[in-house]
Amino acid sequence: MKISIIIPIYNVAPYVERCLYSALNQSYEDIELVLVDDCGTDNSMNIVSEVVEKYVGNKKILLFKHEHNLGLSAARNTGIKNATGDYLLFLDSDDEIPLNAVELLLEATNENPDFVIGNIKVLGSDKFSFYFSIPSGVIQGNELILDSFIKDKWYSMAVNKLIKKEFLLNHHLFFKEGILHEDELWSFILATKANKMSVVKDYTYHYYIRNDSITGKISIRNYESNAIILCEKKKIIDEINNVDFHSYMMEKIVDFYYSLLVFRPSYNKLVCMHNLLKENMNTLHLKDLSASYKVKYLLFRLPCIFFKFICR
Repeated sequence: MKISIIIPIYNVAPYVERCLYSALNQSYEDIELVLVDDCGTDNSMNIVSEVVEKYVGNKKILLFKHEHNLGLSAARNTGIKNATGDYLLFLDSDDEIPLNAVELLLEATNENPDFVIGNIKVLGSDKFSFYFSIPSGVIQGNELILDSFIKDKWYSMAVNKLIKKEFLLNHHLFFKEGILHEDELWSFILATKANKMSVVKDYTYHYYIRNDSITGKISIRNYESNAIILCEKKKIIDEINNVDFHSYMMEKIVDFYYSLLVFRPSYNKLVCMHNLLKENMNTLHLKDLSASYKVKYLLFRLPCIFFKFICR
């Protein structure tokens, strides 16, 4: 069983050597590394070249280079298209995986799941962790998988999920390009398509907190991307006949709008996002919301002019 580990590389010079060796030194042997050079501006690729040149093991290393910087989604998509493994595993180049990670995840494929998910250890911060509240074993049935995702029982990051390549390609599970937080949408779609997932409670991924990461700097682009993601998710949920899922989406959109008001964007940005969100809302499931969300929803339907005073 061949495993493809997809590693996008962009401006990670201080971390990439550690990442590569964690993959090259895996206890499981039948692994190919799919490295995607996304045209950074530091010496990351010089370090990669040195590691590749020195490596004398049996693992295969494939290297692909973009003509110019295209972003994380495009780099992962390039990796997917060129991977030859039976299962794919995404690894960010500023993180690492324990030396038995692939072996542990692969053991959970005995039940032939669409994907396997492992636990994540956070390093570099005592204040942050990933909520992972599902027991070891198999979750069978799409509704149960999606329900566990929307209840935040497992993380939305794309990393640390061993995914059957055939399943991924059959459902065209590529990453949406041109947005931030693409993992949130990708994992949501994964949860709407999968019929069986296996859970490994062992730590199979080491996630490093960096102050200069995208998640550490919130800007209007973060909100614009999240608005697009919410609308994409709403379209998918509309095709599912489940009142609880519809209510969940309405609550998510309303909550997002009020977080946007707290952020205090420019009035023009507020109007654009308000209109986008309103186009994707309906009152069909309003009766299923709690009283507090009904009030929030009605306020959300007010014209933006009522909130202009809070804008910068």
